[in-house]
Amino acid sequence: AMSSEWTHLAAIAWPLLVALILGIVVHWSLHALARVASRRAHEHMRARIAQVVAVPAAVALPLLFLSLALDATPIDPDLLGQLRHWIAIGGMLCLTWLGARVVGAIEARILLEHPVDVEDNLAARRIQTQARVISRVIQAGVVLVGVSLALMTFPQVRQVGAGLLASAGIIGLIAGVAAQPVFGNLIAGLQIALAQPIRLDDVVIVE
Repeated sequence: AMSSEWTHLAAIAWPLLVALILGIVVHWSLHALARVASRRAHEHMRARIAQVVAVPAAVALPLLFLSLALDATPIDPDLLGQLRHWIAIGGMLCLTWLGARVVGAIEARILLEHPVDVEDNLAARRIQTQARVISRVIQAGVVLVGVSLALMTFPQVRQVGAGLLASAGIIGLIAGVAAQPVFGNLIAGLQIALAQPIRLDDVVIVE
């Protein structure tokens, strides 16, 4: 009996140990790649892409290794289902993180191509203002969608969502009234960024 227990534990431990070692190696390797790429990101497109992708991948790939290792272990199916669920949520959040980093990288490139430390920087400040505002809005939308999808993987949250949709008329009215200042400020900010009545770094001179 003791021998069979050790055999069972070994069958569980060795895939997880292999996944742990691979995950650590890949994690540190990708972080090292990101550090090297960050020093060359201003010069090379490949370095910028590597910098954006490497950091989320340093988390996503170890999660993938863990998922594969769990499939090779003789553990309880219910526990396996729960662990795979959390790993899937981690993967979805990594994709959300990647999406936000892509938007941030595009914004950084636009800012780099339109510097404001020149004598006539009116056009550059206009583009920078638009890029910053639009980038923040898109990043917030990406995070909101990603977190919402992750939460919807829980049956309890799906039931609440279905209940809210069933009473969408009343809930929508209440939510619309409650969110009106927030959306009003958001739309006003976008209008300012696009119409450009003022820009970042504008100076008001009195007398």
